[in-house]
Amino acid sequence: MFSKNDKAKTPPQTGKAGAAKNASPSILSADMRITGDVVSDGEIQVDGVVEGDIKCEQLTIGEQARIDGEVVAESVHVHGSVTGQIRSRSIFLAKSSHVKGDVVHETLAIEPGAYMEGHVRRFDGNKAALQPQRPGGLEAPAEGKFNVVAGNSTAPVAPKADTAQPGHVAPTPRLTPGAPYAAQAGQSD
Repeated sequence: MFSKNDKAKTPPQTGKAGAAKNASPSILSADMRITGDVVSDGEIQVDGVVEGDIKCEQLTIGEQARIDGEVVAESVHVHGSVTGQIRSRSIFLAKSSHVKGDVVHETLAIEPGAYMEGHVRRFDGNKAALQPQRPGGLEAPAEGKFNVVAGNSTAPVAPKADTAQPGHVAPTPRLTPGAPYAAQAGQSD
């Protein structure tokens, strides 16, 4: 029953690859809400809410789950709601899925009844296509600043000192399409 030969039959797994393949999936239950990015070398099952990007090897999105952010994985099974881009080699959209965002894939399967709003692009095994990207190639703004995009230009803007209070939302400036941003910077409601 306990012989030395049993140890020889199953060699121990070492390193990240061995640990990820033998590990149980990380489960984000229905009562869990995460604000921020989720990264794993293995499998993740989301049944709750994630407001942020997810990067992992294999992702299963449950029927009651909601993800607001980019998804990057080798394999994605969507049964719930995703608002954001999905980038994966293999994507499966179940009939209960609700996807608003672009889908970049190598293989794609969509069940009848699945909801999908966005562009669908196929990639041919390019590993760089599975790397997270910021929309429009924008750099992340410095802390306390945000980017305003008008036409083809991007300008970093700092919040006004007198309105940068917790719980206060400053009015959104109105930008005229086609006009230079600098000419409109002084406008407010």
